[in-house]
Amino acid sequence: PRKRGFQLCVQNLRDAVPALYDVTVVYRGFPSKHGGEGIPSITQFLFSKLNDRQVVFHVKRFEMKDLPKSDDELGLWLEQRWVAKDNALQV
Repeated sequence: PRKRGFQLCVQNLRDAVPALYDVTVVYRGFPSKHGGEGIPSITQFLFSKLNDRQVVFHVKRFEMKDLPKSDDELGLWLEQRWVAKDNALQV
């Protein structure tokens, strides 16, 4: 993850917005150019038959007041979110 940009955004928006949304988009059933599944092009997404194809959104809200205050702790929090997302996608 790009920690520095994330830290900068959170520190500057902490008092302006109430929450941070973590959004993960999972595409299932769309063919990849290299075999297996892949992220569809806009054309594939709009015009392919939807049999056995899914687009799943995982959305989690985090209150800004509950996020770590220091840049180091915020960077660690971000890394932990990435690990959790990666583990969830393996299921």
